[in-house]
Amino acid sequence: MDTEQTGQTGQTGQTGTDTAATRPRRANEGRMIAGVCAGAARHLGIDVNVLRLGVAALALVGTVTSFGGAVVLVYAAAWALIPAEGRSSSIAEDLLAKANRNATVQEVVRKTKEGLDEGLAKAKGKHDHA
Repeated sequence: MDTEQTGQTGQTGQTGTDTAATRPRRANEGRMIAGVCAGAARHLGIDVNVLRLGVAALALVGTVTSFGGAVVLVYAAAWALIPAEGRSSSIAEDLLAKANRNATVQEVVRKTKEGLDEGLAKAKGKHDHA
């Protein structure tokens, strides 16, 4: 009875290998923009349309309240931080790994750290003399 549904995406959106403990993934199938809602709905075991309506409602409410762009920012963050199906790393992880391999980026980080350390040392010296 359940053997047929466990290998396929059923009403809950879970497969035989998906559990609540696994890392969520952006969906490749059934996606409208970046697969965030489809992947989150599958991970949570809810209907994707319910989640999409909720996100849209929050976005609409957000346009007339103080948290206007929060829904868009959260969606964009989820897009960058949640890996797509079939990938082991997210877009953000890939960008950080690429930056860590770039000598120019490493030099900028080193100089920034040195500048911050120097500034903190000067600030501490002024504080100690006061």
